[in-house]
Amino acid sequence: MSEDLVVYTCKFGGSSLADGARVAKVAELIRSDPRRRYVVVSAPGRLKPQDHKVTDLLYAAYENKRLGLEFREAYDQAERPLENIALYLSESSGRPHIWPDFSAITHEQERIVHDEDVSADFVASRGEYLMARLLALYLDWPFVDSKDIVRFTSQGLFAADLTQRLASEELKKYPRAVIPGFYGSRPEGDIKTFSRGGSDLTGAIIARATGSAVYENWTDVSGLMNADPRIVPEAKPIEEVTYRELRELAYMGASVFHEEAVVPAKIAEMRIHIRNTQEPEAKGTQVMHEAHRGHHPLVVGVAGRKGYSTIQVRKTLMNEEIGFARKVLTVLADKDISFEHMPGGIDALSIIVPSESVRDREDEIMDEIEHYCGTDDVTIDHGLALIATVGHGMWSKPGVAARLMGALGKNSINIRMINQGSSELNIIVGVAEDDCDNAIRAIHREFFL
Repeated sequence: MSEDLVVYTCKFGGSSLADGARVAKVAELIRSDPRRRYVVVSAPGRLKPQDHKVTDLLYAAYENKRLGLEFREAYDQAERPLENIALYLSESSGRPHIWPDFSAITHEQERIVHDEDVSADFVASRGEYLMARLLALYLDWPFVDSKDIVRFTSQGLFAADLTQRLASEELKKYPRAVIPGFYGSRPEGDIKTFSRGGSDLTGAIIARATGSAVYENWTDVSGLMNADPRIVPEAKPIEEVTYRELRELAYMGASVFHEEAVVPAKIAEMRIHIRNTQEPEAKGTQVMHEAHRGHHPLVVGVAGRKGYSTIQVRKTLMNEEIGFARKVLTVLADKDISFEHMPGGIDALSIIVPSESVRDREDEIMDEIEHYCGTDDVTIDHGLALIATVGHGMWSKPGVAARLMGALGKNSINIRMINQGSSELNIIVGVAEDDCDNAIRAIHREFFL
């Protein structure tokens, strides 16, 4: 592909858009490379740790409205950061029309927001919508609303194929465009949002639809770190990682990138580049389709997540009963409980589930498993953390699990569960939540220091 045909899609997170100066810097970055043609934005983020995010303020405003409480003040508080950005850009750029043009857009939104039938998803999506409208004004680029190109089913499931077709057809009309992240629409026309961090997913969707060679994900850190720097201060950025490694780390708590955003990029086999808006010269993290054999590190990162529970199921001669595990999982499925891991023995089975899915209904779940499966005993224990040690390099190197177990043992950390995939892409250990941070530090020291 010739250089003039190469297209980049860029997504800028809330921290990159927290005030007028940062938005101006984002615009400068976009203009500095003509390949950056499609831009997806989040709502403005926090300037200070004590600040509230615009999206959180919008949710609070909606809740006030739903309860019949004062709504105007809460909504104004959410809108204020955007107004401040608009004023800054209007005054500093010598383009005074930006403020009145943006003000007209916000007034238009207010009439809709105060509608009696407005939904929580619609109100929450206005941070991204208004930020995209504002950046489009500042860049003098077309604005394309995500509700017209990102689609969900009536049941709220993401409609990937329909979205790919609609987004590709619509964006062909524009050599450049600004698109809000985080939301789309159902067939009925009402707004539906992704989960938190969903602007990453919007960016990947747009990158795939436009045939982008690179999806640049701009944030406030210089790439994906090999551990959470709040837990491991000496953590370093990972220069290269595969889609599968990134998805594993993101799912297990590496919060720089939404794990579902890997899927559209993987389908299109495009390169993802995670970069720092405040340090654009930093290498960041390159996300590849496959690992470079012989050059890929043994372990690329370690990440942990708290908030899991263990359902312990015991039955004598369980191993001789065909379909026993299926019966247990049927009970959980009927109660909309998904499981993470399922280690077991000949007379016992452990099912690891998110604690929030079983809390306050433990007796109901245990009684139904005992009744349906004829078990000897069922218990549910809370307070489990899962830690993933991830790396394609582990598959060809013997003794990785032994090193990991030894590192935890030396630090007096008891292992309550271990699960190692046949591909040895990851090793998952379960520890008490109180041991989670120490376990991450111990594993990081073993493989990175």
